[in-house]
Amino acid sequence: MVQAAKAMAGLGVKALMEPELIAAAKADLKKRTTRTPYVSPLPANVAPPLDMSIA
Repeated sequence: MVQAAKAMAGLGVKALMEPELIAAAKADLKKRTTRTPYVSPLPANVAPPLDMSIA
């Protein structure tokens, strides 16, 4: 778990230091989702329960 966190943090730092990496990721996401866009599993009239973990 710690190794995964270190890898994710390292990638985050690299993304902040190299803006072209973020641009490439955005372009890749757009290319992959053009034909099959994201569709929310929630109906349009339902809001997610954002307050369920508030004590």
